[in-house]
Amino acid sequence: MQKITVIIPVYNSGDTLHKCLNSVINQTYKNIEIITVYKPSSDNTLRVLKSFRDKRIKIIKQTEPTGPGGARNMGLDAASGDWLGFLEADDFIEPDFYEKLLDAAIKNNCDIAQGQMYKREKAVNNIQNIKIYTTPRQRYAMIKNGASFDKLFRTEIIRQNNIRFSECVRWEDNPFIFKSFFYGKLVTVPDARYFYNPSPWSEQYKEKLRADIPIVAKEIMDFIKTTNLKKSDITLVKRKMVKSFMKSFISEKNVYKQVFFILDKPVFLFMLYYRKKIKHFLKQIKRSIICQKKH
Repeated sequence: MQKITVIIPVYNSGDTLHKCLNSVINQTYKNIEIITVYKPSSDNTLRVLKSFRDKRIKIIKQTEPTGPGGARNMGLDAASGDWLGFLEADDFIEPDFYEKLLDAAIKNNCDIAQGQMYKREKAVNNIQNIKIYTTPRQRYAMIKNGASFDKLFRTEIIRQNNIRFSECVRWEDNPFIFKSFFYGKLVTVPDARYFYNPSPWSEQYKEKLRADIPIVAKEIMDFIKTTNLKKSDITLVKRKMVKSFMKSFISEKNVYKQVFFILDKPVFLFMLYYRKKIKHFLKQIKRSIICQKKH
């Protein structure tokens, strides 16, 4: 049996960690190595983590401030599995999640298997059937977010191409996904279910997200420029970057200006920005009219 390594960054997640780890421990596929990368926390996270007696669980302490990307990279370095899975400590998976992903990947000779992500009980990526994507363009067309955790990756593909997570920034999954999707043949698996449970964004967190968008965008563009992708494929990548991690902030002038030049001044981004600005302006006028009528 091929081994799956599941990597879980763990920080201030005492309330959700028990459910998360139980969902991995109780997988129908048993040849699993579970690497938890623990960042010292202010809650009971470590106590919850140490309460598990499953010998497949390994605990690595994260001492450097390299963020979730650095935690995942530590897990990558320690992994001994033939396949790599990633999980958020806030989330959980169905019991047959990894069995279904691995089965589909092996049967179809694929390097990446993607399951169905659910957010508040609603499917996010709307995968309809088992389907194989053989070219980078086909795979990039499937990107709706930069999540690594609803997927399973062949370890060999990741290590051969030195694919790593971005450290010290948010949106850290995105370069990993855009790089791995260039190299790895993909299969989608609709009934492999991952349940995503994100926390609300604080204002401080939003500031970090804004600041890191240009950094992550440049990393992806620097990579894309080293490939043999056609011009039309590169345009698709740019569109998917906007959809994946920029859309919440792209109407903000400072973010837009930086990204516009990093993406080599795409016309579609210019149109999108001003369309959003006009839409926002019309909403303000509508509110003003309603307010005047009330008074």
